[in-house]
Amino acid sequence: MDTAGEIAGKAYLKMVKLRRPCNKKRRVGIRQKLQFLQRNLKHIEEMLTEYPLGAPVPLPSELLRSYWIFAPSIPTTL
Repeated sequence: MDTAGEIAGKAYLKMVKLRRPCNKKRRVGIRQKLQFLQRNLKHIEEMLTEYPLGAPVPLPSELLRSYWIFAPSIPTTL
């Protein structure tokens, strides 16, 4: 059984190996990447809900900044 990261890595390599993917395969690849990102952000949300409001967030500032950028931009349904 592969982990989610291994599945995402295999999907990425499968897409990258195509020299000029047709539009349909490109859309499928982009959708997969967004779904993996959405899953990761949901996991981060669940982990952050364990901390009370006002408590310092246990993320480095660079990761926290990228989280603030990506979290609102991911659609909830794909």
